[in-house]
Amino acid sequence: MIFKRNTDTQNNLDLTKGCWPTPHQELLLRAALLDKDSALAAWTQWRAEVNIEEIHPDPDSYHLLPLVYHNLKQLEMDDPFMQRMKGIHRRAWVENEMQWKAGVAVMSEFHAAGIAPVLLKNVPLTFSHYPIHGARPLGEWDLLVPRAQIHNAVARLDRLGWQPVGLSRSQLTDDCFAVRHAQTFTAGEGRRLAVHWRTLPDDITGAADTLFVDGAESLTVGELSARALNPTDLLLLIVVHGIAWAPLPSARWVADAYLLLGHREIDWDRLIRMAESIHTTLALRTGLAYLQRYFPALIPSEVLSALERVAISTRERDLFTAQSKRSHLSGRLFSLWQRYRHHRPQPAQNGSPLLSFARYVGAYSGHQSLSEFTRWAFSRLAQRMTK
Repeated sequence: MIFKRNTDTQNNLDLTKGCWPTPHQELLLRAALLDKDSALAAWTQWRAEVNIEEIHPDPDSYHLLPLVYHNLKQLEMDDPFMQRMKGIHRRAWVENEMQWKAGVAVMSEFHAAGIAPVLLKNVPLTFSHYPIHGARPLGEWDLLVPRAQIHNAVARLDRLGWQPVGLSRSQLTDDCFAVRHAQTFTAGEGRRLAVHWRTLPDDITGAADTLFVDGAESLTVGELSARALNPTDLLLLIVVHGIAWAPLPSARWVADAYLLLGHREIDWDRLIRMAESIHTTLALRTGLAYLQRYFPALIPSEVLSALERVAISTRERDLFTAQSKRSHLSGRLFSLWQRYRHHRPQPAQNGSPLLSFARYVGAYSGHQSLSEFTRWAFSRLAQRMTK
């Protein structure tokens, strides 16, 4: 595979946004994914330009190092830092084992309760699509649970000692489930798990979930037997989630997509149909255009041409803009406003649009009463203004 810039004007992306890898992250991606000369040159440049002692504030770069280590080890790279990267890889392996055991226990509890989650990104990628165990830090399990079973799933997690992150157990109400799409839980010692009742945050009807679940395939890893997204749907989710705005630029989604594209057959017709059906064509097209700039052999040009011909609705364009851009001061507010505006097109029927939106954000944040929400909103604004 070749890693190069594609100068085609139709793929003239704005690489200044907070959803694209930085130049230094791109160097690490080259070192992790490419052949000998290209990988070694990228690593040498990265080592010359980056203070390794200061990489921790950039978690995506740090999380790429186990894969970089694996690739450079295969290339017999002679570098004093290899021993340290070996330790980073070993740590990722140990942490993955801890996360694995915790997640398997949850899956066993869910199955006993008649809950059959579909595994989304992390577990299939980490254990089925990466070259060795530990090359990709698992981070957390992400499970898609049927909306009708979400209360049962949360109760089971509570029984196992898992606690919601950022919200209290009492704040996980039907109103909260109606406006959010997922909730992260922790059981201490770095163990994390995200329960999704909708795969995509902007898919308020759950139509995407039906398509993802219907296309899911059996996955067996060790003692775990479950269903997971097929490679085509997994690629769609990787790209759509990957290009979302983040406080720190994201890079791991590029490695995920590269390894998936290089080792699995993709049903491009299904990918295009799926994106159009669930209104993610613009996000998919933008992400694939980025990948084609650097890996032109992986993305057929006719796929991008077909995506270009799909009509994009105003709703999809607004939600994509909200997903891929965010200001420091407003934070998630613009994204929530766009979701609210398109999911509830006639807020005036419920009184003042501003108050109705405040209730929407209150449900999202878990602060149901107006006074409670007002205090929370002003405290968040004050925090942002002092940063």
